Amino acid sequence: MKKAGIIFLTAILALSVAACSSSETAQITQEESDRVVSERDALQQQEDDLLEQQEALSNNSSDTMENLTEPDDQEEPVESQQPQTTEQVLVDQNGVKITYTGIGHSLEHTEFNLRIENNSEIPIMLYPSYLSVNGIMVVGFMSESAKVMPGKTANDGITMLDAYLEENGLSPVENIELSFVVYSADTTRETIFESDVVTIQVK
Repeated sequence: MKKAGIIFLTAILALSVAACSSSETAQITQEESDRVVSERDALQQQEDDLLEQQEALSNNSSDTMENLTEPDDQEEPVESQQPQTTEQVLVDQNGVKITYTGIGHSLEHTEFNLRIENNSEIPIMLYPSYLSVNGIMVVGFMSESAKVMPGKTANDGITMLDAYLEENGLSPVENIELSFVVYSADTTRETIFESDVVTIQVK
């Protein structure tokens, strides 16, 4: 009987220990479940934040592309179409200096502009003894009143008809070759010198 009572008590203790163990296991399992749920919520929040950031970056990129592709309403400055004037010294001899100063157009004429400086002691006049345009010999005219007194400077030019240049296929003018005869403007009309042929590249 005593032995049976001991066995009975042992069985009760075993059942009690098993019940306690089962309760602790249930408690641990609940704690782990809560932790997993918490971590899952945190990961979900991070994913939502990343999606918001990506969406914001995508919107900014779209705005930037629209700004780049929108036409500019401001007008671009128009470059000047006027040709640049490049001076070229053609003659510098016996106190006479002749400088090409550019090409001009007026009243159906084309004019090769010249600046004539007379640093000699006598009045001078001049005319082109040789003249070609784009490799073709032509005839040009200078003013007969282009008398330059000693120590003075005059602006003159060689004039040609635009129609003449066009009929002979010489328009536009690309280059000019010429030489001058310089002579005394007094009654003797004595030749002072004849210059060498020089070439002008018209720009």
